[in-house]
Amino acid sequence: MKSYSDITLKYLKKNKRRTFFTVIGIILSLSLISGIGFLGLGFRDFMYNRAITYNGDYEFFARNLSKEQALLLKNDVDLEKIAIDSNEYNNFIYNQNNKEASGTVIQGDKEYFNVFYKNLEEGRAPENSDEIILGLSEKEDFSIELGEKFEVNETYYDEDYNVVLTGNKKEYTVVGFYTETAGAYGDKYINGVTLLDTLDNDINYNVAFTVIDKENKRQIAYDKISKMLGRDLEFEDMSYNNDLLALRGQSRYSGVNTVIIGTFIFVLAVIIFATIFLIYNAINISVTERMNQFGILRSIGASPKQIRNLVLKEGLLMCLMAIPFGVLCGYLGIWVTVKILGVKIGEMFGVGAFTVSFKPIVIIFTAVIGGLTILIASFGPAKKAGKINPINIIKGNNEGEKVKNHAIGSSLIRKIFGVEGWIAYKNIRKNSKRFIVTILSLSISLIMFITFTTLNMKRIDELNYLNEATLNQGTVYIYENDQISEIEDKVKEITGVDIIYGWFENSIPLELDSSVFTEEFKIENGTRYQSYVGERVSIEYFNNEILKKIGIEDGLKDNEIILMNSIAQYNAEGKLENLSVTNLKEGDTLKIPKTCIDYLKYDGERTEDIDKLIKEAIDKDISENNYYEFKVKKIIDKNPLRYGYGSAFEIAFSGDFLKSLNITNFIGSYHLGFRYKDINDIEEIKKISDEITALGDKYDVGFMDNSEDNRSQEELWGVVNVFVYGFIIMITLIGIVNVINTISLNILLKKKEFGTLGTIGMDKKQLYRMVILEGLLHGIIACIIGGVIAVGLSMIAVRIISSGFTFGYSLYWQPFAIGFLINIVVTIIASLIPLNKLKKMSLVETVRNIE
Repeated sequence: MKSYSDITLKYLKKNKRRTFFTVIGIILSLSLISGIGFLGLGFRDFMYNRAITYNGDYEFFARNLSKEQALLLKNDVDLEKIAIDSNEYNNFIYNQNNKEASGTVIQGDKEYFNVFYKNLEEGRAPENSDEIILGLSEKEDFSIELGEKFEVNETYYDEDYNVVLTGNKKEYTVVGFYTETAGAYGDKYINGVTLLDTLDNDINYNVAFTVIDKENKRQIAYDKISKMLGRDLEFEDMSYNNDLLALRGQSRYSGVNTVIIGTFIFVLAVIIFATIFLIYNAINISVTERMNQFGILRSIGASPKQIRNLVLKEGLLMCLMAIPFGVLCGYLGIWVTVKILGVKIGEMFGVGAFTVSFKPIVIIFTAVIGGLTILIASFGPAKKAGKINPINIIKGNNEGEKVKNHAIGSSLIRKIFGVEGWIAYKNIRKNSKRFIVTILSLSISLIMFITFTTLNMKRIDELNYLNEATLNQGTVYIYENDQISEIEDKVKEITGVDIIYGWFENSIPLELDSSVFTEEFKIENGTRYQSYVGERVSIEYFNNEILKKIGIEDGLKDNEIILMNSIAQYNAEGKLENLSVTNLKEGDTLKIPKTCIDYLKYDGERTEDIDKLIKEAIDKDISENNYYEFKVKKIIDKNPLRYGYGSAFEIAFSGDFLKSLNITNFIGSYHLGFRYKDINDIEEIKKISDEITALGDKYDVGFMDNSEDNRSQEELWGVVNVFVYGFIIMITLIGIVNVINTISLNILLKKKEFGTLGTIGMDKKQLYRMVILEGLLHGIIACIIGGVIAVGLSMIAVRIISSGFTFGYSLYWQPFAIGFLINIVVTIIASLIPLNKLKKMSLVETVRNIE
């Protein structure tokens, strides 16, 4: 029987078109699998490098350990990448070329440089405590070169946090430069790092380390440090490199870990599912066409096992032909896409360009998954071929399938599409298994398109909400009273700046009765926040123009306030939730101890002693019922002058009330918000941003551009859309090949039926219409089933990402309309391809059942 196996290859060569379409479908599937592998590993490496660049190559960071404790961790066999740095920094002031900057020298051991400064831009790591590495900005600002001396004046902070010179000088040799991460210390602060030669008994140390075990890293680290300290850990005892831990499947949010793993499994399952449908249909067609051949082989001695092996070999041969092309196409597709978008992705995440590399593990994974998928898909047709009865074949009874007639919906189909539609509907429903396979194959891409497009539209609505709920598109932060008028005039003079809003902001210690807060807020935030004891709360003063924008036409009276009563925060599953802080309603009275607000009159430094005195004064107010009473004029979700969701509980008071207190220190900061005349004019916005940035440098004020955040989000989603919709298109193409194969199989199985219909008066045009209607009905039924499933999935997805601020769980009709239209059009087009078989059909031969 060895020679019989050659029949498989000959058959594939003879039926080149079907083989071509099937191999193309397998290539699409394998290219998706390999493409996702290359993309996933490339993105993992990119984010991995980003996490290390920004935070360091460690997982946990224990603070304030003794020399003995630090050495215990250093020698722990369960840990690796253990870096020690001194908890006592050397502060200094550096002067050169009429420029001055303060700074700190950190002392770390040799491993510290591998963990935090592995890839220096220039030079090498220090080899002793007289050598130092600096940031690249110091090289540019102070014209410092490698090998030069870096002399500093050592300083310390007194009790009032004033910088005091010690009179000592320290000289280092500059041996390297590193790239600073954005926003770490500011423009005029130098962060140098030198080698920690020895550990002293009277100094505390910090230890960064990684847990070798791949499971339960957090618990292992917690238990080790807790056991070492002999107590439960406080927040300040140990921190986590959450970005790196998340990439290793150890996110602090259990829901995030589940989502990462679940997303990968879902995507892979969809591809395998679609591929199984594709191969199943293709090989089923092959088996159906060769019923006579298999019957003859069985009659001359071929065993059922040998027949099954022929079919399985056919599937594996097509898989072997497709694997090299699938892997190559997957890599090239991702490589080209990343080549176009890589720089933009890097800019969005702030680290280099995103690249992909050719990884052997992806080839092996693709081949294994592809081979297993082909075997699973081929098993059904192979089993069918092995059960062929040679006697029935010799007798001419080669009806290979048991079919069922479905009356449900037939009358409605006949009324709408006529007799051709009625017959077409009966044809596609005669084999329930093949019908379900094809419909599900078409439905997958439709469901994905509708669900993701719904999420996209939800995102757009959320973004529009934030833009509409935020009065300002840019904000200038002013910290000195005497600068307000001058800077405000300068901003007004800038071309392209439209409306300007100014408001004051400060913070006060606040203590309220726990009954004011919602139970939900207490549960989520614990007892620490139940009465806001010792917590500082932002207070605002809005002018009448701002009040009108939020619906208060008559302004605020002395005893009236506005509450910003919602906080958006992530729960344990990593989902953003909107929590109401208080259970107050508009018209209710809020009592605040007088000391809380009178604190605004205090103009000194805040120390532990001052905090203690404030707490005692607040307790006295409460015991003596000494309160300011305010009527809640309005409750809003968020501060209308802060971009983003509500992040804190805030109170806005009337200007008259604050003036009545004779407060001279209210200006914690003055915020100057403004809107652009044309938010879509990117060039003009950039020009305005540059001018305001120049003002910031001159007057030492801050600036935040909300439009830049919006553009960054749009760019990020643009990149996501490219990959997601590309994936949907590929799945759709696989579905189209399935439709082509299904209709081709129906024509093969119904040759005699088509011949009979032709002899009793149905012309070729009606037969063509019947075949096209088969494709159309596949599309319509897939739309109905896929649409119903998509409604449920979209509701779940919207519920998951919804923050509770905007449109609840509303759906959109546009994704359904577009998805249905595309689905129906592609199925009609797919049904046109098998018509060639019908055109070549001879009525006489089909009636005689002679091929």
